Amino acid sequence: MIWTCATYRIPPDPRHSLHAAVTRTDADRRPEGGWCPQQRITPRQWAECSSLGAWRSIGEGEQRGTLDAGTDCDLTIVREDFLAEGFRDFLDLHVDGTVIGGQTTFSQLGS
Repeated sequence: MIWTCATYRIPPDPRHSLHAAVTRTDADRRPEGGWCPQQRITPRQWAECSSLGAWRSIGEGEQRGTLDAGTDCDLTIVREDFLAEGFRDFLDLHVDGTVIGGQTTFSQLGS
Protein backbone atom coordinates (compact mmCIF):
# COMPACT_ATOMS: atom_id res chain seq x y z
CA MET A 1 0.00 0.00 0.00
CA ILE A 2 1.28 3.49 -0.84
CA TRP A 3 0.47 6.43 1.41
CA THR A 4 0.52 9.90 -0.05
CA CYS A 5 -0.13 13.37 1.28
CA ALA A 6 -2.03 16.23 -0.30
CA THR A 7 0.03 18.59 -2.42
CA TYR A 8 0.31 22.11 -1.06
CA ARG A 9 1.58 25.07 -3.03
CA ILE A 10 4.48 26.90 -1.42
CA PRO A 11 5.41 30.43 -2.63
CA PRO A 12 8.94 30.73 -4.13
CA ASP A 13 10.22 32.50 -1.01
CA PRO A 14 12.76 30.41 0.92
CA ARG A 15 11.15 31.45 4.20
CA HIS A 16 7.99 29.60 3.14
CA SER A 17 10.00 26.55 2.12
CA LEU A 18 11.77 26.57 5.50
CA HIS A 19 8.49 26.97 7.38
CA ALA A 20 6.79 24.17 5.41
CA ALA A 21 9.71 21.76 5.78
CA VAL A 22 10.07 22.26 9.54
CA THR A 23 6.43 22.64 10.61
CA ARG A 24 4.73 20.76 7.74
CA THR A 25 2.04 23.48 7.69
CA ASP A 26 1.18 26.26 5.26
CA ALA A 27 1.54 30.00 5.90
CA ASP A 28 -1.77 29.95 7.78
CA ARG A 29 -0.35 27.17 9.97
CA ARG A 30 -2.77 24.61 8.56
CA PRO A 31 -3.43 21.78 8.90
CA GLU A 32 -3.22 21.58 12.66
CA GLY A 33 -0.38 19.23 13.56
CA GLY A 34 1.00 19.46 10.02
CA TRP A 35 0.55 17.23 7.00
CA CYS A 36 2.66 14.07 7.04
CA PRO A 37 4.33 15.25 10.28
CA GLN A 38 6.71 12.27 10.16
CA GLN A 39 8.40 14.07 7.25
CA ARG A 40 9.43 17.13 9.30
CA ILE A 41 13.09 18.10 9.12
CA THR A 42 15.17 20.40 11.29
CA PRO A 43 16.11 23.93 10.22
CA ARG A 44 19.73 22.77 9.86
CA GLN A 45 18.68 19.89 7.60
CA TRP A 46 16.66 22.34 5.49
CA ALA A 47 19.66 24.70 5.18
CA GLU A 48 21.94 21.84 4.10
CA CYS A 49 19.39 20.47 1.61
CA SER A 50 18.73 23.93 0.17
CA SER A 51 22.39 24.78 -0.33
CA LEU A 52 25.02 22.07 -0.70
CA GLY A 53 22.44 19.32 -1.12
CA ALA A 54 20.87 21.05 -4.11
CA TRP A 55 24.26 21.41 -5.83
CA ARG A 56 25.26 17.84 -5.02
CA SER A 57 22.05 16.58 -6.60
CA ILE A 58 23.23 17.90 -9.98
CA GLY A 59 26.86 16.92 -9.55
CA GLU A 60 28.26 20.35 -8.66
CA GLY A 61 28.76 19.95 -4.91
CA GLU A 62 32.55 20.24 -5.17
CA GLN A 63 32.38 23.77 -6.61
CA ARG A 64 29.16 25.26 -5.21
CA GLY A 65 27.05 25.51 -2.10
CA THR A 66 29.60 26.11 0.66
CA LEU A 67 31.38 29.15 2.06
CA ASP A 68 34.82 27.73 1.35
CA ALA A 69 37.58 29.69 -0.39
CA GLY A 70 37.49 29.12 -4.14
CA THR A 71 33.88 27.89 -4.30
CA ASP A 72 30.81 29.63 -5.70
CA CYS A 73 28.08 30.41 -3.20
CA ASP A 74 25.06 32.70 -3.25
CA LEU A 75 23.79 33.61 0.18
CA THR A 76 21.04 35.33 2.09
CA ILE A 77 21.82 37.21 5.30
CA VAL A 78 19.05 37.06 7.89
CA ARG A 79 18.89 38.91 11.18
CA GLU A 80 17.61 36.05 13.33
CA ASP A 81 19.34 32.80 14.23
CA PHE A 82 16.78 30.42 12.74
CA LEU A 83 18.98 27.45 13.67
CA ALA A 84 18.57 28.24 17.38
CA GLU A 85 16.70 25.66 19.44
CA GLY A 86 13.00 26.50 19.63
CA PHE A 87 13.01 29.18 16.91
CA ARG A 88 9.72 28.98 15.00
CA ASP A 89 9.09 32.41 13.38
CA PHE A 90 10.40 31.29 9.99
CA LEU A 91 7.90 33.32 7.98
CA ASP A 92 8.96 36.51 9.77
CA LEU A 93 12.71 36.24 9.20
CA HIS A 94 14.19 39.64 8.31
CA VAL A 95 16.37 39.53 5.20
CA ASP A 96 19.24 41.99 5.65
CA GLY A 97 21.15 41.16 2.49
CA THR A 98 21.71 38.89 -0.47
CA VAL A 99 24.84 38.04 -2.42
CA ILE A 100 24.59 36.40 -5.84
CA GLY A 101 27.60 35.52 -7.93
CA GLY A 102 29.85 37.39 -5.52
CA GLN A 103 27.90 40.63 -5.92
CA THR A 104 25.75 42.22 -3.23
CA THR A 105 22.29 42.40 -4.78
CA PHE A 106 20.38 43.64 -1.73
CA SER A 107 21.56 45.18 1.50
CA GLN A 108 19.99 46.76 4.53
CA LEU A 109 23.28 46.57 6.38
CA GLY A 110 25.18 49.73 7.27
CA SER A 111 28.36 50.65 5.38
